[in-house]
Amino acid sequence: MAIGSPSKMASLLMSSLLLGNLASASDNGLAVTPQMGWDNWNSLGCEVSESLLQTSARAIVNLRLKDIGYEYVILDDCWSNGRNTSGNGSIIVDTIKFPRGMAAVANDIHALGLKFGMYSDAGRYTCGMYEGSLGHEAVDAQTFANWGVDYLNDGPDAWNCGLPGSHCSTLNIANKAAFIVRKCQSGAWNDLDMLTVGLGGQTDAEYIAHFSLWCAVKSPLIMGNDFSKINNRTLSILLNAAAIAVNQDPLYSSAVRRWYYETSDIDEWGKGSIQLWSGSLLSTTDTDYDDVVVVLVNGNNSTSTLNATLADIFVDSGTDGTAPQVSLSWEVRDLWAYRLTDEEAQAVIDTANATASSGVAASINSTKLYNATAVSYAEGLEVKDELLLGKVTTTVEPRGTLTAEIERHGAAMFRLRAVPTDAVRKRTEL
Repeated sequence: MAIGSPSKMASLLMSSLLLGNLASASDNGLAVTPQMGWDNWNSLGCEVSESLLQTSARAIVNLRLKDIGYEYVILDDCWSNGRNTSGNGSIIVDTIKFPRGMAAVANDIHALGLKFGMYSDAGRYTCGMYEGSLGHEAVDAQTFANWGVDYLNDGPDAWNCGLPGSHCSTLNIANKAAFIVRKCQSGAWNDLDMLTVGLGGQTDAEYIAHFSLWCAVKSPLIMGNDFSKINNRTLSILLNAAAIAVNQDPLYSSAVRRWYYETSDIDEWGKGSIQLWSGSLLSTTDTDYDDVVVVLVNGNNSTSTLNATLADIFVDSGTDGTAPQVSLSWEVRDLWAYRLTDEEAQAVIDTANATASSGVAASINSTKLYNATAVSYAEGLEVKDELLLGKVTTTVEPRGTLTAEIERHGAAMFRLRAVPTDAVRKRTEL
């Protein structure tokens, strides 16, 4: 939940926009596109401290993650130490972990141009059995506002993953999200949970599939990795501007799963599947045909060739190939083609480490590092920035098929742009 001025907090707790959960869209300028940031829980759990938040916030800046759009530094569970029993029952900060208090932490984060988020729980206890907000909603809201908190994570909505404390795989979450994607809108996004990129236990291809789906479905992009252990592959995924541009697209439309098939090419968990997702993006062709994101996901146990017909991609505009888009040619752009190389990403890490050691900002020049704080994604798409559009790979002819060879448990992610023809130009000029 986004937090406003202290005087408004009691009412805002009940009525304001819940970031990352389904709620009525709000006119307060928050969550216009899915929020981006970092939360400590996935990699560090209850090992929280003032120092952790300070170093993580600086890492977000030094690793160019702030430039690409990650702006919230979110403190998860285990930060409190009971309630004030002699006063208004306000929640107490653990002063061993946060000796200067939470307002000082918020000030540190704000000084870096970032925003401060915190976790609480709408129930009596948090997941870690610390104090929840049940029965103390108003006083907690006022407390968070007094501390300068910008964002409150207070639990899942109706379509969360099973039992509390349980965890779903990427494809399991995708299967659940497939049935509710139309619920999202500007101001209310389906939260597929924190990113697991860089946590270990997955291949590079699996991380790409995970990040691609989260971007296409317009989930909030909340990193969960330990920055002290970040490697070049992890960073290059998190800095992929072309994929993030889909997530932050000003059309505010989630991709939809068009088909899903189970296969006999099963992995060690007895699963094998392929699936197609597609959805509308803001047009960058100066026509009235939207761009389209296409994600093909290979859940098979081996590298597979997947095919998506234009009829399948545009099925929501007309069944059985009747959609007008099927009769057009489409330029295909690979949204992972401009991913930083291992060497380029390592140079960013080395520069960040040098900055952290010296305290003096070190510079790095790379034509593949997008800065969304200087030119927003909406502005970058308007001027057709190549880093956001991806690299042209082929053209799909009318009534044609998009084909991709995809690694085991991987995904291919494309932006399709209508190829202007005389008919399209005439239609646009009408």
